[in-house]
Amino acid sequence: RASALGAAALACVGVVTAHGAGLFNLAVLGGPVVMAAMAPGLERLWRRGGARRGALLGAAAVGLLLVAAGAWAMRSSLASVLSYPRPGGNLPETIWAVLTDHPLLATFTPWYLGNAMMTVLALLGAVSAWRTPGLRRWCTATGLSVVLILLAAGPHWPPRILAGPWYTQRARIMPLVTIGLLVLATLGIAEAQRRWGSGNEEPTGSRAAAPSPRRRFAVAALSRNVPVCLLIASLVLAPAWRWSLKTEILQAIHDPERIAYGTMLSDDELALIRRAPSTLPEGAVVLGNPSNGSAYLWSVAGVRVVYPSRPEPPGGDLLWLGRHLDEIGTNPRVCGILAQRGARYYYTDDTVADGATGGGREPLWGQALDRLPRQYLEAVDRTPDGAVTLWRITACD
Repeated sequence: RASALGAAALACVGVVTAHGAGLFNLAVLGGPVVMAAMAPGLERLWRRGGARRGALLGAAAVGLLLVAAGAWAMRSSLASVLSYPRPGGNLPETIWAVLTDHPLLATFTPWYLGNAMMTVLALLGAVSAWRTPGLRRWCTATGLSVVLILLAAGPHWPPRILAGPWYTQRARIMPLVTIGLLVLATLGIAEAQRRWGSGNEEPTGSRAAAPSPRRRFAVAALSRNVPVCLLIASLVLAPAWRWSLKTEILQAIHDPERIAYGTMLSDDELALIRRAPSTLPEGAVVLGNPSNGSAYLWSVAGVRVVYPSRPEPPGGDLLWLGRHLDEIGTNPRVCGILAQRGARYYYTDDTVADGATGGGREPLWGQALDRLPRQYLEAVDRTPDGAVTLWRITACD
């Protein structure tokens, strides 16, 4: 037992060292297991009363103080994680994704069953485990994981902060659910073998009504090897049920028209950027929202841009310009900043940025950079579909 505890302690240290969120993962999955294992001994000490009960209370107080001290020492990091802005999700979609093993990267065709067989085995295992006190802790750990993922997917309300250590992101919590379901599915296979895996029944009735020897052999073989049959069925059904879903997942990762969080460049847009040095005069500086692809003018074609990267500038004129560019016709400071930077050209991309099922990349900041009135622009070059255009700014002439 000592060697097992030592190995478990080293594993816990490794998990926490790999990533700070591992501490919260251990609390969710390992907390119920540890508490269930310690409960009998703690109960015995508590019943003895006296000094032992006082020692338990003192140890609990010291533990709370250590947790509070650690939280205070990491208060800035915890505050940034817990307050991370994340829009509310879709509860029915999340429940279906958990039941059918749908990835939470984006929204996919809902009626694909995914690996639903694993869910069926996990539910069977949960029923069996709940009836066994020593295994009930796994039901609790998996249930906590499901509650957390539903909190992350739910509306903005106070309990949602419990999902904060995972940036309130469903996909970060889903591995906890998967680990719990795998354990319960293993218990479900054992329960299936116990219920239906006898293989010892002899056919009853007259000899004429008895099944054929081949059928008796097949039934006996299947009932004696329920785990093997379930494995074979899973190897056949899971790929079949997930084939179309896998196609959509690959499209959401690699297809420029379907990438889940939007694409900054299309093929036509890249061609426009590559011919920009010959389209624009030497020394031209281009203004544009860096999230719509304009930043690639500098890295791909060597054309100078006002905003070469997506993050928000630390302050000053560039930050102000990103918030007030649409005032170019009424606020002379806009033209003053453009003249100071030498920016006389403007880059637009009209692709809708939905941030969920393809389209353009959503901007991190500076929405006004996409709202320069077209009456102050003169087209220089554009893609064949007209979605991306290079303009000359005429408002400051």
